[in-house]
Amino acid sequence: MNGTFDDPCGPDFNLKFKAAVTEGVEYTQTRTGNTITVTAKVTDSAKYVLTNPTWSQTATDKLEACPVEKLVGLGFKTGCGVVDVTNPAKNPGVFFQYGSFNEFSPDGEVFIEPGQTVRVNTNRARLDWAAFDFWGDYEPIFGEGLKVPQKCGPKKPPSQDRPDTWKDKKPSSGAPSEDDGDDPGIQPAVVPSTPVSPVNWLLVGALTFVATALGAGGRLLLKRQ
Repeated sequence: MNGTFDDPCGPDFNLKFKAAVTEGVEYTQTRTGNTITVTAKVTDSAKYVLTNPTWSQTATDKLEACPVEKLVGLGFKTGCGVVDVTNPAKNPGVFFQYGSFNEFSPDGEVFIEPGQTVRVNTNRARLDWAAFDFWGDYEPIFGEGLKVPQKCGPKKPPSQDRPDTWKDKKPSSGAPSEDDGDDPGIQPAVVPSTPVSPVNWLLVGALTFVATALGAGGRLLLKRQ
C-alpha cells in the first residue's frame, strides 16, 4: 500500500503524497517542518488487511531551486547605422538594451514581443547588447562587438581627370626639381587603424549587469561596478 511523493522544484514547500489506493484504506499525513509522515489504517477489512500496524512513509521537501531556462538567441540584421533585432517566438517578451559595456548605462532600451522584429538606430560601429525577460524567469543573454556599418553613403564615381603628380608640383624652396623620369602620381596616405580590443567584462570584472527591482520584477541594467 506504499504511496508516492511528488516534490516539484521551488523554494517553497510543495511536497505532496499520492496514495497507492483510494478505497478501503485511510491515510493520515502529519507535517513537521518540511517533512511529511504518512500512516494508514484499513477501513474495509474485506479488501485489505494491515499486516504491519506500525507502517508509515516519510519524505522531506528538498526545496531545490528550479533550473533557469536560457533565452533563445536573438536574430540580427545590420544596415547603415541600424540593427533589426528579432526575438524568436519561443522566447517571452524581452527587454533589449544596447550600447557599450564601457559606459555607465546603455544607449537605449526597447521591449520586443515574441516573434517581433524591432529596428534600433546607433552610431556605434561595434554594439554591445543584453536581453532579459521582465520577471527574471530566464537566464539573460548578451553579446559584444556586433558590427554595424556607419560609413555607407553613395560611392563617388572615379574621376576622369588626370590627378596631379609630384612632377607637376614645384618645390616649395624654389629650387629646380629633379626628374628621374618616373611619374608615380600622388599616392593616398595610408593611416594604420588602431584595433579596438573587445571588452570582456566577465574577465576583467570591471563591468557587470545588475538587477534593479522595478515593481514586481527586476530590470537589468548595464552598469560599471
